[in-house]
Amino acid sequence: RIEEVPTTLSPDGRSRPPHLRSWRDGWRHLLFLLLFSPRWLFLIPGMSLFALGLVASLATAPSSAGRYGLNVLAGASSLIVIGFQSVLFSVLTRIYATREGLLPEQASDRRLLAVWSLERILVVGCGLALASLGGLIFSWAYGRSLRLVVPSATVLVLSCQLILSAFFLGILGIRRAWHPATVGARGPA
Repeated sequence: RIEEVPTTLSPDGRSRPPHLRSWRDGWRHLLFLLLFSPRWLFLIPGMSLFALGLVASLATAPSSAGRYGLNVLAGASSLIVIGFQSVLFSVLTRIYATREGLLPEQASDRRLLAVWSLERILVVGCGLALASLGGLIFSWAYGRSLRLVVPSATVLVLSCQLILSAFFLGILGIRRAWHPATVGARGPA
């Protein structure tokens, strides 16, 4: 049988002030929740910013977008870069947390790592870098407007982020027990 028992609150009778601090302890708790949820800290905001930036840049791509179109295009470019970096952080954080045993490994993690190896990411990143450099050279040689320079520069930044993240992914794949510095020059025992 379950029933409600009335209770009255009274001062605790301690002579010292309470040890809890509302702001400090609240911030520590919020930080704990965010750090253990990379999906809500990095992935969802990153995808939202990337999508918003992509929609805004596509809306201002035509030359009929007006005088303020270039300003919106530059801002949209910033949103794309920030969103892309946040999504990369989410992926790298997930892989690190899985490798350290903080999160359970999922089948999607294995598929992602099987498809996107270090070498494949480097090829895609270098391809994007070459394409963006081609766009920058074309716009410089033919005096094209910022409507080509800004997207080309954005893709160049994204390609650099992708290449650097690929190398970091490779670093995450190094197992300490197999590294020669920890087990001797001959490899694992």
